[in-house]
Amino acid sequence: MLRAIAANPDELIDLQAYAGTGKGHLVLALLQARPGRYTYVAPTRGQVEAFRARLPADAGTRLLTQIEFANAIARHAAANGLTGGFVPTYRQSTLTLREAAARLGLPDIGARRPDQVLMIALDAINRWCASSAPSLQAWHFQRSLGAAQLEATPFIAAAEFVWRCMFDPVVQKGGCLRLDAGHIGKWLALRAVPLPVSLGMVLVDEAHDLSPAWKQLLATHAPGVVSLGDPHQRLSGRVQRWSSAKTLEMHQSVRQGRQVDALVNQSLALDDLGEPAPFVGASDRATGLRRYDDWSAVPSTGARLYGSLWRMLLEANELVARGARVHLHPASRQALLKEVDGPIDAWRSAAAGGPGQRWESFVQVCAKRGQADIPALFAGGFDAAALQRLLGQLVDADEASVVLCLAQHAKNLQFATVSMAPCCFDSGHDARALHSPVRAAYVAITRAQQQLWLPGDAMEQLQLSAQRHDRAVDERRRQRRLASGYPPPRR
Repeated sequence: MLRAIAANPDELIDLQAYAGTGKGHLVLALLQARPGRYTYVAPTRGQVEAFRARLPADAGTRLLTQIEFANAIARHAAANGLTGGFVPTYRQSTLTLREAAARLGLPDIGARRPDQVLMIALDAINRWCASSAPSLQAWHFQRSLGAAQLEATPFIAAAEFVWRCMFDPVVQKGGCLRLDAGHIGKWLALRAVPLPVSLGMVLVDEAHDLSPAWKQLLATHAPGVVSLGDPHQRLSGRVQRWSSAKTLEMHQSVRQGRQVDALVNQSLALDDLGEPAPFVGASDRATGLRRYDDWSAVPSTGARLYGSLWRMLLEANELVARGARVHLHPASRQALLKEVDGPIDAWRSAAAGGPGQRWESFVQVCAKRGQADIPALFAGGFDAAALQRLLGQLVDADEASVVLCLAQHAKNLQFATVSMAPCCFDSGHDARALHSPVRAAYVAITRAQQQLWLPGDAMEQLQLSAQRHDRAVDERRRQRRLASGYPPPRR
């Protein structure tokens, strides 16, 4: 692969490689074999810093997150008079939908209130930015307006107005509407803004998550681009192909040895991306596959991966109480902080004699998933103060004996020993879950170097989870149509 890339400098290379096949090793070898100016782009700060630690101290490679990369291109475009003076950098909205709709002056459309119109417009804009369409079309509104295809013309006009407001410096003063890397990429692509040559060759990690607009911009970059991705690690949706690129593939792992080949290939076969080329483990060693009947049999060291946020929380609490040195993956920790107030507040309300519907609903959901012990954690006194005590007892990753992480957050991690909880395979229940349980399981399975522990019925449960996920996606679409004012179908 290194020879193929080095022999085609200044070209667009689309390298599709399974997890653990050595994309990071390849990039480091390329920097050494072909000295020059490079810009390395990865989705998150953690991935950028992890790669920085592998670089020689004197490496001149520029390392950026996708948001930093988008901001840098936008600033370059503004400095060269290509944006009308506005610098469209990443920003979060500080207003509710109702407040933002009022500030924009959006009108009602039919039975939809202004905040519903804004929600429909933003959803359509996001779908448009994730597509290669040059303008908003009626099909971008299908998810919100439903299959009945109500007259889309006024909604298209409203979305076009919202899109213009997103890039209006007066409207955006104070953070009215959210701007992310996908929005910025689409805006720049519509203006055919070229990337600065000073970036050198651009190395894009996790390129399977790139939008078509960013691919359009990168495809014209004269110093060349190397796209490093794995379609099966895109947790939702499908990877948009490059319009023209030299395609290379890597199938043999350098992380995992033999014995896990069949398991990885079974998970790939459950994905909906067609007939994949077979994954091959490293031929010079074996990664032991261990089946357990009881979770208590798994090692107390390495990584423990979960499909359930609450199962992860319960075990973090239990492990810390036993004196274990526990680290919680930052993304999983953030997800926990976002969701944990729900059951804490629901129990507090029910225990105080207030409305108990939320608590009863939580108990029912946990019972349905075989997690009746989860509500007992909150009913037993686990509150906001207990959460803060738990978080205060966690340790940094380099000091931990065991790392806890949700399966979908395990990208770019590797451990000698990985134990996957049953909930990694028994998932797909929640209509709010956007990620594919099959792809999350594939990501988790490919983290282990020496030992991989999983339940005996893992693949049977994963197949059922894939079916539940499909049904949950359909339900989420139905709920979205209802939320946007679309009437339920007649029975």
